[in-house]
Amino acid sequence: MNLNRRETVYSSGKEYLYTTAGAIMDAVTLDATKFNGQVKAGTALSIQANGKAKPWEDADTGRAIILDRTERVNGQDISSTCLIAGIVRESKCTGLTDAFKEKTKNIDYM
Repeated sequence: MNLNRRETVYSSGKEYLYTTAGAIMDAVTLDATKFNGQVKAGTALSIQANGKAKPWEDADTGRAIILDRTERVNGQDISSTCLIAGIVRESKCTGLTDAFKEKTKNIDYM
């Protein structure tokens, strides 16, 4: 019997969705070369030409999405889920710009 104390640290997300009604999710792969450490739910991302997601920049031409779950990136690409349509709390999201909102017509911001 092992009586040594063990700790496991879990990352917790935040509720960025205003409602789950009408929310449409999709799969996404986070590019490990573009992220370091924890990426929070509600982060604005864009899909690159290689099919992997990176943090949104206004000059991006790829598909604009919002990360659905908080993920920890430690040197390896991570598969996760993203929001492509729905209603979100703008104050709970990270990296939203006017250009991002213009590109995400299927997402309403409250």
